[in-house]
Amino acid sequence: MRYDMSKTEAQIMDILWSIDRKASPKEILAFFNKGEKGWARQTLNTILTRLESKGLIKKERNSIEPLYSKLEYRQLKGQEIIDDMYEGKLSNFLSALTGQDKISHEEEEELNQLINRLKKGE
Repeated sequence: MRYDMSKTEAQIMDILWSIDRKASPKEILAFFNKGEKGWARQTLNTILTRLESKGLIKKERNSIEPLYSKLEYRQLKGQEIIDDMYEGKLSNFLSALTGQDKISHEEEEELNQLINRLKKGE
């Protein structure tokens, strides 16, 4: 599944994540009508439908809720990037990130601690 979002879709998700509960379309529309956008309800419905088709929200008659927390979304998006660009290997990502230069002893220790925590499932 692709987890790409437009800027506007991301704004809607940020609203949902910030209120940390189901929201009504009316609440989201009020947020956008405070600014310069002046959205119609149909515009919001179109964007909500796109988010729902991407599997990011659950939309019911008068409530919308995210299917993932912000952290879960970032993890999914991060894994998608590693899968698409780095053959699904974290080592390829880290090599690209560092330019295959040497890493400092401190960075090595931090990575080792992270790896050990992940092995233990902490």
